[in-house]
Amino acid sequence: TLLVVHSSVGSIPPVTMPSVAVKAYAAVVYVYFFWVFCCLMAFLCELSVRVPELGAVFPYNINAGAADGVTLGPIATDVALMSVFVVQHLIMARGFFKRMYFSALPEDSERATFVLAASLSLHLLFHFWVPINHVIVSIPMLDVPALVVFTVGVLFVLAATFSLDHFELFGLRQAFFGVSKEIHFQSSGLYKFVRHPIMTGFFVTFWCTAHVTCGHLLFASYMSVFILLTVKFLEEPDLRRELGPKYDQYMETTPSYCPMNIFGGGKKKSA
Repeated sequence: TLLVVHSSVGSIPPVTMPSVAVKAYAAVVYVYFFWVFCCLMAFLCELSVRVPELGAVFPYNINAGAADGVTLGPIATDVALMSVFVVQHLIMARGFFKRMYFSALPEDSERATFVLAASLSLHLLFHFWVPINHVIVSIPMLDVPALVVFTVGVLFVLAATFSLDHFELFGLRQAFFGVSKEIHFQSSGLYKFVRHPIMTGFFVTFWCTAHVTCGHLLFASYMSVFILLTVKFLEEPDLRRELGPKYDQYMETTPSYCPMNIFGGGKKKSA
């Protein structure tokens, strides 16, 4: 998410709400989001097994349960749960939804509502996830190194949100200071090295494990494909329309996800 755009839609004035209510709403949503984010990381690294004492706070585990067979039922359930998250993102990020939202609710609460819906869809995924524990690859000696790299990925995601604007990205800045009418283009910090560092960090957390089950592979594959397709066919075309040649040049000189340009994207031009 390189570009954060907030603009009034048409001439429809937003319905006003006491600012203290919007601030309280955004603050509560942020706390809930952060817990869900921690649950996602715990879900992927099986934290409740590694540190049982934290299981009461972060109870979700991608491989929790005794099921071992690969059958259509669990696969269909898990794909449906991930699809709820995908559909929520695809609908709520589009202009038609924002126009409907702004006609009924305060503009400065829109981002917090998006974050709330995304957090709820992830929480739903964790709660109803059906484990598919058939082991594809397990290399115990790599468990600690994989966990270290996973942790780096988590920190990379968080650092990338602050390279952008962490509090605007999750709706706090809008609720407390109002909606900015400016278009923010970020090409410094981690964005100097890759165009989508938040997604880079997520790729690391999805794939970095020494114990690959069918369920983990399904989650990592589905979410990775969603990110790649959304960025290629929705996010970057929007950015090019909004920013024009500036973003075209940025694409030419900055890789998409990997600083070493392993997966294509921009290529540094020699002087």
